[in-house]
Amino acid sequence: MKDFAKYFRLTSHATNDFKFDLSLLIKLGAPALKALTCLEANEAMVGDVYIFWHAMIWATKEVLDDPLLEFPVSVKEQVLRILNSRHNQIFGDGNLLTSKDLYLSGAYLNPGVLQNVLQ
Repeated sequence: MKDFAKYFRLTSHATNDFKFDLSLLIKLGAPALKALTCLEANEAMVGDVYIFWHAMIWATKEVLDDPLLEFPVSVKEQVLRILNSRHNQIFGDGNLLTSKDLYLSGAYLNPGVLQNVLQ
């Protein structure tokens, strides 16, 4: 327990580092949490998976590229590798390949999207 006490001092350098790292983790995870929250809604449709997935990737990349947050290059690369792997799993040649056409068709046939495209 004594080893962890340094993180709970209000003014220690370790506490400030911990708070900053925790804020980075929260900012990095926020786009995925927001997308998941929207997809859990009763009104969510199959096409929303496609739309929210791509919005989540874009928002995560924006967080990673924010110069004020100072993510290390290794962290940026690792996060993008994970996202690319998951994207390939869902929409590429991965084991969820059969769902990609469903999500894309659902996004295209979404009445809100069609209305915007036709205007």
